Amino acid sequence: MIPYLFPEIYECILEQLPVQPGVLDDESARTLAHCAHTCRALRSIAILSHIWRPHYLARWSRSKSPGSILLSIACNGNYRLMYVERRLRDQRALESLDRIIKHRKDIHALSVELVEELNYDVWDILKAQKVDPLPASFSSSRYPSEDWFARNHWAEEITNSMTRRLAVEKAIALEHGEDMNLEEGLWILSGFWGVTPDEISTQFDALASSCRAHLESQDYTLDASERSYDRLGISLEVCAWMRTEGFEPAIDTPDTYHDMRNHFIHKVLSSHRKSLPLSLVVVFVAICRRLGIPASPVGLPGHVHAFVPLQEGLSYRSVWASYYDAVEQGIHIDLELHSWELDSSVYAAFCIFLIPHEVGFAPARGFIQQIMAIVGQHYPMDLSPILQRLIAPALGGTARNLLERHCAKLLEDEESSALVSDRRPRVMIIVMQVIPVSTTIVIMRPGRLPIYTLGILRFGIDALERGRNQPFYTVLAEDGSSRYVAEDNIVPIVRLYESIDPEFSAHVGRSGDEVLRSLVLGCPGLGRHFLRPREAPHGRVCFIPHADMLARYPEDNRKIFRYLEYGLV
Repeated sequence: MIPYLFPEIYECILEQLPVQPGVLDDESARTLAHCAHTCRALRSIAILSHIWRPHYLARWSRSKSPGSILLSIACNGNYRLMYVERRLRDQRALESLDRIIKHRKDIHALSVELVEELNYDVWDILKAQKVDPLPASFSSSRYPSEDWFARNHWAEEITNSMTRRLAVEKAIALEHGEDMNLEEGLWILSGFWGVTPDEISTQFDALASSCRAHLESQDYTLDASERSYDRLGISLEVCAWMRTEGFEPAIDTPDTYHDMRNHFIHKVLSSHRKSLPLSLVVVFVAICRRLGIPASPVGLPGHVHAFVPLQEGLSYRSVWASYYDAVEQGIHIDLELHSWELDSSVYAAFCIFLIPHEVGFAPARGFIQQIMAIVGQHYPMDLSPILQRLIAPALGGTARNLLERHCAKLLEDEESSALVSDRRPRVMIIVMQVIPVSTTIVIMRPGRLPIYTLGILRFGIDALERGRNQPFYTVLAEDGSSRYVAEDNIVPIVRLYESIDPEFSAHVGRSGDEVLRSLVLGCPGLGRHFLRPREAPHGRVCFIPHADMLARYPEDNRKIFRYLEYGLV
């Protein structure tokens, strides 16, 4: 440090260090840390809180989460101390993520640590682990890491579990009488899909901004103090603009009206703009309020309308969130839904129905059974931090005891399944199912034929060469659903990238890259069991299981080699 320069000059120099957004680059923070280790004079400048502030805010987008607020209090608002502590939490989260990926041991204890304790403080570092979009090629030379496929899955699953926990917390608060506007209340359902409140708010902001531009192009005055301000005309024009953007009542067919996705606001804002009156009212009210118009929904839970006071100070009753009553009205199950979409919808609905204290034992038992089946299959990270430690304490005595018993049983089953190899997927290859023709993935070892006559007749089992006396496999289809198929009814795709067997190419009509990508996107749970796809020069691809499974079953390495090199299954 040059002694004759004023300290303010060094302070100004350090303030010019570039601010790098994201959690993967902290060179400027490292420079500040190195400066703090040179001498006392420079250290006194390099540790100043306001110099660290922009780097802290750029690195962590969720700097106003409850955990961050508590951290700020503990550090007296010192951004350097907060930066160091958040950096340590990020490292702790990555170490826990590595343990889950490599060994899948203590997954439920780690889920409590990540989802409940660290929570949104480690959101950014976990999101940074996700490879998005998927690589253009699945060649191993282009992988960001050897375990990128599993890392994608678990990082996404942990952050989704954080969002679901927040949704349940909001639902419990709503049940206890906390005021919540309609936009927030309907987000609770979308939270079970891993959609954050910020994502919904951002989409509403974008709609309001576009609508504002449209209104200004039509010469509407949006300043309520102007004499030409016309609230009625603006409101009507907002409705007309919404129709041009595709927001219309779902009245074409009963299937469209009762589509379960109409109850999830993130779907209404994207793929299901032709939706229910309630959902359209929510969109209208959200846009109007962002334009300075005090609109409000009225008529809940019956026929919903939007109320706009034409005079300032006109009183109206505030109306809050209401949920679709599946017990009384039923839920329309759309068979065209992807399996994971259906499960996410049912999971959200049944958790919401379970929370009210007045729910009876019989409905509660049905809700809990469905919830446990979905969580066991798709959302293992939710078991301890959400079901055991959040929902169960919020329930009444009988329902609480029932849920706790189911959680304990599922924990016991998962611990025992970790010791029984046949319950866990090992080597996975891509195959074609002959009847009906579809692309599927073998995920489990052979088992015995389950006894159900409908399936035997539907898939023509008795007409196959070996009939019922052959191995049967559990497979995943492109839509995420699972099936049980006979070995004679599947054909391995041994040269995926060169061509598909001509007998089936007319039915598929896609390149090998497209087939593999479709399977990966349609089966989001694959990363739960497999580290990555592995490709051979001949265009054959299989999925590699976790290291502990390969160490336990070294013969699987030989099977992988035989398949990739020679196409032998």
